[in-house]
Amino acid sequence: MEELLALKPDNSIAIVGCISTTVLSTPLVVELDSLIQGKGGGVFNFVIQLLIGANKDEKRLHVLEQLPTDKGLDDAATVTGIFRTIQENFEYEYLIITTLDHGTGYSIFEEPDNSPGNNVPSAASPAFRLSKRPLYSLSHQVKSGKPGKAKRKSKHPDGKSISAVISRMRYSAKNAMPSGISIDQLRDSIRATFGKADVIFMRNCFMQMFDTGCTLCDVTRFLVTFESLMWFPAYNYVTWLKAMQDSGGGLTPEKVACFAIQGFTKTKMLKLYREDTALFGNDLSYYPQINDCMNQMIRELIFYVKGHKGKLMNCRRKVINIARERNPHAHYQLVDALLWFKEAAKSLPGNKAYKGALKRFEGLQKKSIGGRRFTGKLVSRPGYRESGFSLYFPTTLADIGMFGSFYSLYYSSESRTQSRVGNFSLWPEFLAYLFLDIRPCLLKE
Repeated sequence: MEELLALKPDNSIAIVGCISTTVLSTPLVVELDSLIQGKGGGVFNFVIQLLIGANKDEKRLHVLEQLPTDKGLDDAATVTGIFRTIQENFEYEYLIITTLDHGTGYSIFEEPDNSPGNNVPSAASPAFRLSKRPLYSLSHQVKSGKPGKAKRKSKHPDGKSISAVISRMRYSAKNAMPSGISIDQLRDSIRATFGKADVIFMRNCFMQMFDTGCTLCDVTRFLVTFESLMWFPAYNYVTWLKAMQDSGGGLTPEKVACFAIQGFTKTKMLKLYREDTALFGNDLSYYPQINDCMNQMIRELIFYVKGHKGKLMNCRRKVINIARERNPHAHYQLVDALLWFKEAAKSLPGNKAYKGALKRFEGLQKKSIGGRRFTGKLVSRPGYRESGFSLYFPTTLADIGMFGSFYSLYYSSESRTQSRVGNFSLWPEFLAYLFLDIRPCLLKE
């Protein structure tokens, strides 16, 4: 924040954002031009404008609105309200939306950590200590959608019984909820307010899923985010925004996406952060065509499932879980899409339809990413090789049945948070056929 405020004055750029926190840090207390209330649920929610280039003797954080204190950014209505406040206070020609918090592939943000009672601590208070938990420790959490007694354990904890797994999956679909807001909800908030953004830059873990990009493709042109883990301290805002200032207003949205990636690669960080990162700025206008190619390949895989499940699962085991390799407790199993489709091609060597679709897929993916990418050495080794976007792909039958599984949250027809992905992609049907023996529609024709 202090680095942003130190930028040179520029009337052509407005930096506006929402802070949702249980802790008012000392820099915030010093810079805010209004007293922030923190009653009720113990969460400070407020929309501010950063007055870049202002005199240090002035209050440089202008409060545009204070929001209810009982909800955070994990509430879709709150996010819509934030966007509406920004829209009502500013006229603009170009819009960049950027997010920072935990990411779980198809949802962002996390429920704030409420302190006991209604007394909210402040970092400016004596003897207050900030948490020392890992920077990504809350990734992949889910929450119960309603209070109730714990479900009795299944007689088939190993997941070998498909009927038992389906039962557990249905229970999860009806009772589990994503942490934060889903990408469908984010899309709805954008459509209800701004209509569209030129660039969306998500500083959240694992958000470069195909599902996420395909859902957002009608509300933004460029999605810049991480297919890998995102290390919180490893981004330099000033590099990004200074490039926009120096351009004199001449940057295209594509260049803005490029400079966002430079803001990562040119920052000073520990070697581990840089090497354990895969960041891409994808042009989502190619996604409908990419989806068509993927559906052609998935169609061939669906026809191949019967009698060849073992071969397909052997292929799957050769591709590392992007999320679970970093976080053993992750509920989501993600694989790089290109790596998977190339690995699966080895099982269908004579399938010309698959081979042709894969070739077109590779060409379109390359065009979508262009040169807007950064991949560290740790994610370039065999088994990872993040190349642009990922897909949810469980490793075992039991993974689908676990409480809060990605399948139960977003693919199950009984889920309260079923995603739009099933409307245009055959991928959920392929997984249901491969793991749960649920016959897909195309085999019923």
